[in-house]
Amino acid sequence: MANIDELEITAEGALTYDEFKKYNMYRLRKILIGFFFITFFLEVCLCWILYKMQNLPFIFYIGTCLFASGLVTFLAFKTYKKRIKKEFNNDRLASKEMTYTINQEGINYQVGKSQVCIEWGDIVKGAEHKDMFCLYISSIKAIVLPKRYFKSDEDIMAFKQLISTNTDKVKLRD
Repeated sequence: MANIDELEITAEGALTYDEFKKYNMYRLRKILIGFFFITFFLEVCLCWILYKMQNLPFIFYIGTCLFASGLVTFLAFKTYKKRIKKEFNNDRLASKEMTYTINQEGINYQVGKSQVCIEWGDIVKGAEHKDMFCLYISSIKAIVLPKRYFKSDEDIMAFKQLISTNTDKVKLRD
């Protein structure tokens, strides 16, 4: 492998709707789990107050709360899925061909005539998933790099080496 200072990787492709949806699902998973537990706690408190005088079995309280929390979480999930589709359809850049050039200085990407330079220090967090890398440059804005954008497995390994050399904010798989 080349010297890390001279290493430059090119990755290119257009994000598909399925990839956009997967990226949003990775992000949404933790939010929905937290949402479920918060609604469950609130419903336990509400059920306790409402049914306090009726001497119903404890399992009835828990069952009612689990069902209600699950239903509310499911409805939130369905609403969010509709929003994802609308967001993808309205974002003209999301599905355009992008060319990424990754080196020791950072990640440069080009869409049409526009060019953006992201330094490694600008990445606030990130993760490698089975099929993509998500590198956040703010709490909601991310660079989504599907692994299919890379020309080879060697390019993916070199990209991971650049990440681990330049930032400790990205969780990589072994």
